[in-house]
Amino acid sequence: MRNNQGTGWILYKQTDGKIVPLTNTDTSLRSVSPDEKFLAAEKRDEKSKKYNISIQNLENGEIIKTFEFATVRHLAWTRDGKALVYIATRKVADERILQLLDGSPAKILTIRAGSALRASIGRLTARN
Repeated sequence: MRNNQGTGWILYKQTDGKIVPLTNTDTSLRSVSPDEKFLAAEKRDEKSKKYNISIQNLENGEIIKTFEFATVRHLAWTRDGKALVYIATRKVADERILQLLDGSPAKILTIRAGSALRASIGRLTARN
């Protein structure tokens, strides 16, 4: 992984002695699944200018799922690898969101003002 102009990270992996990029855009938010088979990463769609979370197969580089979102801080997998947990930043309060990978709608788990929510997200991912 390397920082690219201070805006995020481009991720690389070594395969058969060659270093190949895993991501083709900068990503500052990223998380590897518990089984180390998938990468969840924040990416910006250059056409729509919207941000999304892409789930990428680390073996072949294929994007297998994409979720749109507003502004997100902190991104983590649940322990069983079946969902992502992230904090959606809102004007008044932040929301802790559970996004199942099966495509079902995201669930708001908690709504809190300020840093209290950011401090509590680690406890959720440790329990799941």
